[in-house]
Amino acid sequence: MKKSIISIALLTLSTTTMAADWQGSSLSLLSGDDFAVGSDTSRTEITYENALGFGFGDSFFFLDVTNPYKKANSNYTTEMYGEWHPRFSIGKQFGLIKGDGLIKDVLFANTFEFGNNAFAQHRANLHGIGIDFNLPYFSFFQWNIYVRDNLDRQGTSLQSTFAYLLPFKVGGLDFVWNAYVDIVHNDEGEEGTETIAHRHTGQQLKLDVGALWAKPGKLYAGFEYQVWDNKFGIRDGDSEKNLKYMMQWQF
Repeated sequence: MKKSIISIALLTLSTTTMAADWQGSSLSLLSGDDFAVGSDTSRTEITYENALGFGFGDSFFFLDVTNPYKKANSNYTTEMYGEWHPRFSIGKQFGLIKGDGLIKDVLFANTFEFGNNAFAQHRANLHGIGIDFNLPYFSFFQWNIYVRDNLDRQGTSLQSTFAYLLPFKVGGLDFVWNAYVDIVHNDEGEEGTETIAHRHTGQQLKLDVGALWAKPGKLYAGFEYQVWDNKFGIRDGDSEKNLKYMMQWQF
């Protein structure tokens, strides 16, 4: 299942990139010392991201690899987790929204989650509505509302996801603040083994280091502050407040 979704996502991205209105990829290295759930509190992550836009929608894909190498005296194994977010325009394609007001577009939003960790395999499908806003200073601001179906639990739940990016300058230096916020509004599954309602956010603040050498938009350095409320939706699970230092190459 996991390999199939990765293959479909990469095939779709490779074919749509050729006709994309815009596209970009990045590779990030992150390191933090306050991970919750599991024996190792210190972990290293490598993240690949791809975003693109085309006439009838957009797509965002990422893949995290945690602990890509095995540390000495550690029982923690390598983990993989990814998400694919294809969205298809409703407002613009049907002429319902001009895009120059507060609401830029309304889209049919989808998310496919897949991965494995030391505890379980993870698979989920999410389908709903996305709203893109025109907000001053923000490069983008999205609000997606989903019906969430965890394929390893019975029933469904509701999820809200916010994503945004804000570039700004301080003393001649170029910074980027980008983030996501996931809110799972209700429990899913049978009592005792259910995934409970939880919240999760990753807030990134990055300095455009490349701009210091006349190569803007290529190399960034900064940190990500990650907060989980009941991580992984585990009842009475740990909450995580984790500062991760990061380097990011965009291409």
